[in-house]
Amino acid sequence: MEMMDFDDLVTPYSSSLVLSYYRNAQLVDWDKPEEETVRDENGQWKLYRPQSMKTKLKRFFTDYANNPEKDVFKTWDNWEDRHKEIEAECGLWPGKCISHVPFEKALYYACRDADSLLRLWPVIKRMSANVRHVSQEHWRRTWV
Repeated sequence: MEMMDFDDLVTPYSSSLVLSYYRNAQLVDWDKPEEETVRDENGQWKLYRPQSMKTKLKRFFTDYANNPEKDVFKTWDNWEDRHKEIEAECGLWPGKCISHVPFEKALYYACRDADSLLRLWPVIKRMSANVRHVSQEHWRRTWV
């Protein structure tokens, strides 16, 4: 019996929603973040100019055009410091969710564990009976 991983099921359907979310975010007129002074590795002060969300989104879509296999979910993790700001403008980030999957596929996925248990139940029952006929001393020597 072949089982499916949650990510393998959800990712194709959620990716398109996340890309749409990023496209909507690209339409927002983002403020430029303020410059900060920070210490470099030598202890010297230098001026740090953070990238604006507009620049980050533009870079993302350029990278995505060159590599459509780019993980759109990791990109969101890279923007962790801007999550609140983005969600305030664009709404909640869709992320990976089983609700994005068509019902028939989600139902099949959800029932697969129970199906496998029912198929394996005779084997598990036989193994359980075999285990009970062996002394505890045998299991102690085997697992220690």
